[in-house]
Amino acid sequence: VRVGWRLALGGAPIERDEYLARIDASPGNRILETAVGTGTNLLALPPGPDTFGLDISHAMLRRCRHRLNRDGRRAALVLADMASAPFADSVFDVVFHMGGLQFASDPLRCIAEMHRMARPGGQVLIVEETASAEVLARRSGVAGLEGLVPEESADVRIDTISGGELVAIEFLVKFRGAESRMPPP
Repeated sequence: VRVGWRLALGGAPIERDEYLARIDASPGNRILETAVGTGTNLLALPPGPDTFGLDISHAMLRRCRHRLNRDGRRAALVLADMASAPFADSVFDVVFHMGGLQFASDPLRCIAEMHRMARPGGQVLIVEETASAEVLARRSGVAGLEGLVPEESADVRIDTISGGELVAIEFLVKFRGAESRMPPP
């Protein structure tokens, strides 16, 4: 990502703080980053929340583990495809993804998995390059970026950030099924 943003392909540097500031990284919160890569986003979060990373690449997870250890940070790292994540329903306060979702074999399934893993009232944040987000919507067969958001979502917010280079798609998970009769925690 760092190299790509330095090329003359359209970009200013990623303003990582602009999207990470949206995440509630309170101590004790459970945060999952899908496609964690080398862990740059996890390392930029403040210490305190319980962090988890999922990636399909063993090599990326190995690099992520090395960087976390070097900085004295901890995270549970899992080798898996985000389209069939091995986590239970409703276990994370925040699930987020930064970049490359348009390359997933089934992007809508990946988003549905992110939604499934977030607890009712939990946050899902997807950040993509602006041009990639438009490709993602077309490839997924939905009308606009709003079509990527699962129906059982609330407080949907879609913004361009980082000088227009990135799109942030953010929503909360509505209470579902039997949980919808329960009061919020």
